[in-house]
Amino acid sequence: MTRDSSSTPVDGPIPEFYEPVESPTKNSLHMNPNAQFSPCVIYPRMPDLQKIGTKDEFPYVLCSSSIAEHWCGGTITRHVPWLNELVKEPFIEMPKKLAEKLGIKSGDEVIVRSTRGQIKEKAMVTERIKPLWINGEEVFVTWQPYNWGFKGLSTGPSGNYITIDALDPNAQSQEFKACLIDIKKA
Repeated sequence: MTRDSSSTPVDGPIPEFYEPVESPTKNSLHMNPNAQFSPCVIYPRMPDLQKIGTKDEFPYVLCSSSIAEHWCGGTITRHVPWLNELVKEPFIEMPKKLAEKLGIKSGDEVIVRSTRGQIKEKAMVTERIKPLWINGEEVFVTWQPYNWGFKGLSTGPSGNYITIDALDPNAQSQEFKACLIDIKKA
């Protein structure tokens, strides 16, 4: 589908809620059980390289965003010594209940894996993130910053190695903010 010059969304005349491409639950707000995510999403562009993970293999949700200490992608701020002292390495933040289930403590190295790849980083166990109950199931949500890369005073694996880059049909922005993962102690 192509977008015309009007303000009508590509995926319908009015906004509608869809789950992300990778979700641990069914879209309970949609009448059609096959409409898990928007049928207009642009993904996969290369099916052999861009697989979609399922909750059976990847049971946890990963959300990602930037952090104030390493602005945007971190390419500029990773070269500032005092900012690197504040946040010097990538990490994954996880709920205490999930960490206990997996035998992980703050500071442990963990392997975070999606269907697209894996990275190794340190765990940050926190009370800030609580498990959610969605459609009668307990769902664990984790979070990580995506601000690292191979250059700068502070280097490390980019969280975008494992996130999904499905494109929103209207804005063409990538869905780097939510995907399914598995976590194991390294």
